Amino acid sequence: MKIIRHAFIAGKTILVRESPARQVEKGRKRQPKKNMTTEEVWKNNLKNAIFKLTLILNTYFVPGDHHLQLTYKEAPTPEQAKKDREKFVRKLRIECKKIGVDVRWVAVTEVKSKSKRIHHHIVCTGVPMEVIRKCWDKGHVFHNPLWDNPNYKGLAEYLLKEAAYGFREEDCIYKRRFNTSRNMRVPEGQKIDMKRVDLETDPKAPKGYYIDGEVEYYEHAITRLTCRDYVLVSLTDEPRLKRWPKGVTAPLERINYNKLLREAYHEEQLSLLWE
Repeated sequence: MKIIRHAFIAGKTILVRESPARQVEKGRKRQPKKNMTTEEVWKNNLKNAIFKLTLILNTYFVPGDHHLQLTYKEAPTPEQAKKDREKFVRKLRIECKKIGVDVRWVAVTEVKSKSKRIHHHIVCTGVPMEVIRKCWDKGHVFHNPLWDNPNYKGLAEYLLKEAAYGFREEDCIYKRRFNTSRNMRVPEGQKIDMKRVDLETDPKAPKGYYIDGEVEYYEHAITRLTCRDYVLVSLTDEPRLKRWPKGVTAPLERINYNKLLREAYHEEQLSLLWE
């Protein structure tokens, strides 16, 4: 069976998603797509959000950066909490500009919880704590530095699963599961067709990397075929692949040509990586 592998370079990690390609035998019609239930749609959206947040965290944050929890002395309304978070981010950006720090941040708010009041989770680059406390006067600031492992999938799962209870409510005022600063682009992946991959057996890490955590096997929401996700972490400080090259600025008539060159380079690098 033909397997499609998507690989995303994120800092010292490579996030991998592998799934069977939908193939149709000659003379046979393609099977109709199966409709997803509301619960399946919700779980699939949460899974994709965790994958996207992991990409962002692994790419732009490093050990020693901040994971903050902003709490309240007095419980606010959801509307007021949203305004407070926006005000905190705005003040943080202004204060960081004064000291010449280009701050990056991710924000997740827990609106409903069985045991906690509304509170905000902020992951941000190494801003001095006195600046952070200056920007938040509604309650306490709890601080946890990011750990040494460059794979923050566990943190992404924690943040989004904790906030998921309130996000799925119809009256939730937040349109996105998480928000980020504008100076962080989501890394683009590269697709490669694989012929000799067995999704029923555990994958092997390519040279220079190891598989961090468990390999996640799951059923594709539409095709119902077995898929798997896993994260590769570089064994060295200088990973074999740092990022896909963007190419050079070119006249309009050469843009498509440069795109083909980049795609050929990506496929070659991925092929060599797994040899």
